[in-house]
Amino acid sequence: MTPTVAKISSLLYWRTNCATVWRYSSTRSATADRTCGVDEGTVRPQRPSTSHFVHLVDDLLDVARIATGKIKLNAELVKPRDVVNLVLDACRPEAERKSHRMTVIDETDSGLAVRGDAVQLTQVVSNLLSNTTKYMDAGGCITVRIARESEHALIEVSDTGIGIPTCFAAPRV
Repeated sequence: MTPTVAKISSLLYWRTNCATVWRYSSTRSATADRTCGVDEGTVRPQRPSTSHFVHLVDDLLDVARIATGKIKLNAELVKPRDVVNLVLDACRPEAERKSHRMTVIDETDSGLAVRGDAVQLTQVVSNLLSNTTKYMDAGGCITVRIARESEHALIEVSDTGIGIPTCFAAPRV
């Protein structure tokens, strides 16, 4: 077994176990808990952290698939503005809860389309916006800029948070 396959197998093992705990904690009934003697305080708090961990492992598995060439991208025409709008709608409740101001600057015509995988592009933008709304102090500003750079589209997310320390930042982050 190669080191990469071993790492992916280990991640799948943990993801499966976490998903089982999450599924159990979200489908159990209070009556069954009382009958079986399960303490409510033991399982309920695990649900949010388990769900977060499952998503984290899924993201790591995606990275492993990309690194090993195992991921299949479905290239299609994608409008960056449509992706941004979809993700903003999903992030808006958390942004409003934390009193963040969200601004979109579209420097393209709204018809700009690129060939790419809509699901993967949405996931990337969602991760960026979700992290900025989640980790920035209340009352911050989030700006999403859509631009054309030569033959490419650019989606840039910036905020007024403290940022990523340079020792952890990848180029162009």
